[in-house]
Amino acid sequence: MVTGVTLTPQPAGEGRVSIGGALPPGGIAAVLATTAPSDTALTAGPDPARQRSDFPARAAVRLPVPIALHPSPPAGMLAMPGGRHELVVRYRMRETGLYGEAPYVDEWKPLPPRLHQPATLVRDVTLGRFAIGEREISVAEFAAFRAARGYRPVRAERFDMGSAGDPADAPVTHVELADAQAYAAWAGLRLPTEDEWQVAAAAGLLTRRAPLVWNWTQSEHTDGRTRFAILKGGAAFRAAGSDWYFDGGPQPPEFSVKLLLMGAGLTRSSSIGFRCAVDLPDVH
Repeated sequence: MVTGVTLTPQPAGEGRVSIGGALPPGGIAAVLATTAPSDTALTAGPDPARQRSDFPARAAVRLPVPIALHPSPPAGMLAMPGGRHELVVRYRMRETGLYGEAPYVDEWKPLPPRLHQPATLVRDVTLGRFAIGEREISVAEFAAFRAARGYRPVRAERFDMGSAGDPADAPVTHVELADAQAYAAWAGLRLPTEDEWQVAAAAGLLTRRAPLVWNWTQSEHTDGRTRFAILKGGAAFRAAGSDWYFDGGPQPPEFSVKLLLMGAGLTRSSSIGFRCAVDLPDVH
């Protein structure tokens, strides 16, 4: 990007495109798309004319939840009434907070245990009637989706569900949020929001497949710079040795974690699966 040299894209197979040459270890590449040719070379470093004395804050906004209306709960799903809930949410304090807020803006950066201390907030939510899957989607169920759709993600790195000999009734894992959403759309369903997941779990409606895995939720957020989703439920795997590691082990319904959504399959994990939900009509 700093050279101003015009790049020529070359097909790389499987729907991919290669642009430019070799990248040295540790190098970072960027490509600037323009609508007209330009002879202006770009230079590295900040542009003083575009600098600001403050960092413009951008609120993280939850993306709209798709509608999957069913007249009654599908097989394997349990109904929950709508209504208002005051939800206590517990999480571990990280540099970026939970919903995009920056908890430490006047210092870089506080040390543990203050940085990783437990935190609590209260959320006032109103839910419509919904039904939620009693169990996570299994390896066999996701395999049926793949066979029916011929599904293959655009970026297939770490797309490894079932290939390691997982039992057919084990929760499907190594799925990104987009993979889970594709399954749900195919089945005429959607993912539950974090609020629906928490309310249903607190009511004792959710059964966890073995091994225990985190559950994706439809609570996907963006602040215009980054995207993240909220995970619920905890996982059997627990990394030990440092507070910097991702939380693990079984977690209560109110516990939430924020997972940044990255490319190249980096949010696919053997410790993350999903369950589905649907909307139910109001009862008058």
